[in-house]
Amino acid sequence: MNAEIKAKHQRIVNFMAAQNLEAVALSSRPNFAWFTGGKLNHVNAATQQGVATLIVTRDRAFCLSSNIERPRLVEEELEGTGIEAVEFAWYEPELRKRRTVEIAGGLRVGYDMPVPGLPGSAVELPGSFNTLRWSLLPEEVERYRHVGRAASEAMEATIRRVRPGMTETQIAGLAAHEAFVRSLRPWVLLIAADERIEKFRHPIPTDRRLEKIAMLVFCLERFGLVCSLTRLVSFGPVSDDRRRRHNAVVNVDAAMCLASRPGRTLGQVLETAQRAYAEGGFEGEWRLHHQGGPTGYLTRDGLATPGNPTPLVANQALAWNPSIAGTKSEDTLLIADGQPTVLTAAGPDWPTIQAESNGRTMSRPDILVLS
Repeated sequence: MNAEIKAKHQRIVNFMAAQNLEAVALSSRPNFAWFTGGKLNHVNAATQQGVATLIVTRDRAFCLSSNIERPRLVEEELEGTGIEAVEFAWYEPELRKRRTVEIAGGLRVGYDMPVPGLPGSAVELPGSFNTLRWSLLPEEVERYRHVGRAASEAMEATIRRVRPGMTETQIAGLAAHEAFVRSLRPWVLLIAADERIEKFRHPIPTDRRLEKIAMLVFCLERFGLVCSLTRLVSFGPVSDDRRRRHNAVVNVDAAMCLASRPGRTLGQVLETAQRAYAEGGFEGEWRLHHQGGPTGYLTRDGLATPGNPTPLVANQALAWNPSIAGTKSEDTLLIADGQPTVLTAAGPDWPTIQAESNGRTMSRPDILVLS
């Protein structure tokens, strides 16, 4: 195993000891990507169920897959990882079960998704397993910085190509192109034109044509790491009312970002957001949409909910997304002991606002105005 996988293997070993387990079976795309250092185990992009299962014991790691998948996995995903490939014929389901028994038979196993052949005593992993992914290693941080820069570039390149008269689905097509040419996979593409920005918090693209203003929301993935960001573009001056709303929402966003420190809880960050909404004249607006939370190998790996006692950790990725009807502010950031680092920061040609919170300021994206 390389150094990154060894460190993650040790986290799993410690977790298994605490949970009285002897092996874990990981089939989900997020867990596969996390353990392998950003490798892929999917074919169907519309599901979190992978086509290969990692079975991790106290001293070894195996990758169980069919004869369809094994050649590509060995050549493109597993080389240099120290993970042992185990194959079964796709047309022999009983062989798959036997291979699983050969690896994990007689062991106390926890799984993230059911796997044929696991012992009858196998149990579903508790949600706390996901927190093993939260504190990113240096190698992951470096990959995440790359993904964040590329995601910001994809967003801005898309918006520079948008024109009034385009449908939301056409804009989504531009977005998908700009993502894929940067080796990013779109997990979420939300596009709202004009009145749909006010009406819907999750505006999936439609054939509605853009007249004046659009909101684009991206969740883009590479190496298993997901970057979320939102931007607005207006063709012509922004109304005074929308300007007031956007100024308020970026202040909420800045308050949440600046309150995000290791040791603070998700509930405490939400309380900060609630106060900022009220100070901006939009008390109660937080109830109309979730405010975001931890991210990394999922678009959201938990949410900031009232009283949530879950603490933030060092080197954790977060994506806050406060919204007020008609606007939204969202980026992906990394927290350590000091100022949070915005991974999806706007480029030098994008307008920004110096948002304020408790005497501290933070640059947040403004609405881009084009003629």
